[in-house]
Amino acid sequence: MMFMILGIGLFLLPILFRLVLKLRLGIPMLYALLELTVFHGWYQANTALADGIFFVLVGLAALSWVVTMLRHLWELLEDCAKNRGMRISGGEVDTERMAKILLDEFRGGRLGRFTLELPEQREETV
Repeated sequence: MMFMILGIGLFLLPILFRLVLKLRLGIPMLYALLELTVFHGWYQANTALADGIFFVLVGLAALSWVVTMLRHLWELLEDCAKNRGMRISGGEVDTERMAKILLDEFRGGRLGRFTLELPEQREETV
Protein backbone atom coordinates (compact mmCIF):
# COMPACT_ATOMS: atom_id res chain seq x y z
CA MET A 1 0.00 0.00 0.00
CA MET A 2 2.82 2.39 0.87
CA PHE A 3 4.57 1.73 -2.46
CA MET A 4 1.35 2.49 -4.33
CA ILE A 5 0.92 5.83 -2.56
CA LEU A 6 4.59 6.68 -3.19
CA GLY A 7 4.25 5.71 -6.85
CA ILE A 8 1.17 7.88 -7.32
CA GLY A 9 2.93 10.76 -5.58
CA LEU A 10 5.98 10.45 -7.81
CA PHE A 11 3.70 10.28 -10.85
CA LEU A 12 1.84 13.46 -9.85
CA LEU A 13 4.92 15.46 -8.86
CA PRO A 14 6.04 16.42 -12.43
CA ILE A 15 2.47 17.37 -13.29
CA LEU A 16 2.34 19.60 -10.23
CA PHE A 17 5.68 21.22 -11.13
CA ARG A 18 4.48 21.95 -14.68
CA LEU A 19 1.28 23.49 -13.34
CA VAL A 20 3.18 25.64 -10.86
CA LEU A 21 5.51 26.93 -13.55
CA LYS A 22 2.67 27.53 -16.01
CA LEU A 23 0.87 29.63 -13.39
CA ARG A 24 4.09 31.57 -12.67
CA LEU A 25 4.15 30.36 -9.08
CA GLY A 26 7.66 28.90 -9.25
CA ILE A 27 9.33 31.58 -7.12
CA PRO A 28 6.65 31.59 -4.38
CA MET A 29 6.73 27.79 -4.20
CA LEU A 30 10.53 27.72 -4.08
CA TYR A 31 10.43 30.33 -1.31
CA ALA A 32 7.86 28.26 0.65
CA LEU A 33 9.95 25.13 0.24
CA LEU A 34 13.13 26.88 1.37
CA GLU A 35 11.55 28.60 4.35
CA LEU A 36 10.10 25.34 5.63
CA THR A 37 13.30 23.33 5.17
CA VAL A 38 16.56 25.26 4.94
CA PHE A 39 15.49 28.40 6.81
CA HIS A 40 13.19 26.69 9.32
CA GLY A 41 14.79 28.40 12.32
CA TRP A 42 14.45 31.84 10.74
CA TYR A 43 10.87 31.04 9.77
CA GLN A 44 10.01 30.10 13.38
CA ALA A 45 11.53 33.34 14.66
CA ASN A 46 9.96 35.59 12.00
CA THR A 47 6.70 33.90 11.04
CA ALA A 48 4.76 37.10 10.30
CA LEU A 49 7.53 38.49 8.10
CA ALA A 50 8.03 35.21 6.27
CA ASP A 51 4.30 34.84 5.62
CA GLY A 52 4.11 38.46 4.47
CA ILE A 53 6.91 37.89 1.97
CA PHE A 54 5.16 34.76 0.71
CA PHE A 55 1.86 36.60 0.22
CA VAL A 56 3.62 39.43 -1.61
CA LEU A 57 5.23 36.92 -3.98
CA VAL A 58 1.87 35.26 -4.66
CA GLY A 59 0.29 38.70 -5.13
CA LEU A 60 2.94 39.64 -7.68
CA ALA A 61 2.22 36.42 -9.58
CA ALA A 62 -1.50 37.29 -9.60
CA LEU A 63 -0.65 40.81 -10.77
CA SER A 64 1.31 39.33 -13.66
CA TRP A 65 -1.81 37.34 -14.62
CA VAL A 66 -3.86 40.56 -14.73
CA VAL A 67 -1.22 42.38 -16.78
CA THR A 68 -1.07 39.49 -19.24
CA MET A 69 -4.87 39.43 -19.55
CA LEU A 70 -4.98 43.19 -20.21
CA ARG A 71 -2.22 42.85 -22.79
CA HIS A 72 -4.17 40.11 -24.60
CA LEU A 73 -7.35 42.20 -24.53
CA TRP A 74 -5.47 45.16 -26.00
CA GLU A 75 -4.07 42.97 -28.77
CA LEU A 76 -7.59 41.68 -29.48
CA LEU A 77 -8.87 45.25 -29.73
CA GLU A 78 -6.03 46.14 -32.12
CA ASP A 79 -6.74 43.06 -34.26
CA CYS A 80 -10.44 43.96 -34.48
CA ALA A 81 -9.52 47.51 -35.53
CA LYS A 82 -7.08 46.22 -38.16
CA ASN A 83 -9.71 43.86 -39.57
CA ARG A 84 -12.15 46.75 -39.93
CA GLY A 85 -9.53 49.02 -41.48
CA MET A 86 -9.49 51.62 -38.72
CA ARG A 87 -6.22 53.46 -39.13
CA ILE A 88 -5.19 56.96 -38.20
CA SER A 89 -2.41 59.04 -39.65
CA GLY A 90 0.96 57.36 -39.49
CA GLY A 91 -0.53 53.92 -40.04
CA GLU A 92 -1.41 53.40 -36.38
CA VAL A 93 -4.53 51.53 -35.39
CA ASP A 94 -7.42 53.63 -34.00
CA THR A 95 -8.19 51.58 -30.88
CA GLU A 96 -10.28 54.31 -29.26
CA ARG A 97 -12.71 54.36 -32.19
CA MET A 98 -12.84 50.56 -32.20
CA ALA A 99 -13.61 50.50 -28.46
CA LYS A 100 -16.49 52.94 -28.98
CA ILE A 101 -17.84 50.83 -31.84
CA LEU A 102 -17.64 47.65 -29.75
CA LEU A 103 -19.53 49.35 -26.92
CA ASP A 104 -22.20 50.58 -29.34
CA GLU A 105 -22.53 47.10 -30.84
CA PHE A 106 -22.79 45.59 -27.36
CA ARG A 107 -25.46 48.08 -26.34
CA GLY A 108 -27.35 47.51 -29.59
CA GLY A 109 -27.32 43.74 -29.12
CA ARG A 110 -25.33 43.04 -32.29
CA LEU A 111 -22.73 41.00 -30.37
CA GLY A 112 -25.31 38.67 -28.90
CA ARG A 113 -27.73 38.64 -26.03
CA PHE A 114 -25.79 39.47 -22.88
CA THR A 115 -27.13 40.80 -19.62
CA LEU A 116 -25.22 42.43 -16.82
CA GLU A 117 -28.11 42.53 -14.34
CA LEU A 118 -28.76 39.91 -11.72
CA PRO A 119 -32.13 38.17 -11.85
CA GLU A 120 -34.74 39.50 -9.48
CA GLN A 121 -35.08 37.66 -6.19
CA ARG A 122 -38.51 36.15 -5.57
CA GLU A 123 -40.02 36.29 -2.14
CA GLU A 124 -40.70 32.79 -0.92
CA THR A 125 -43.96 32.28 0.89
CA VAL A 126 -44.09 29.66 3.57
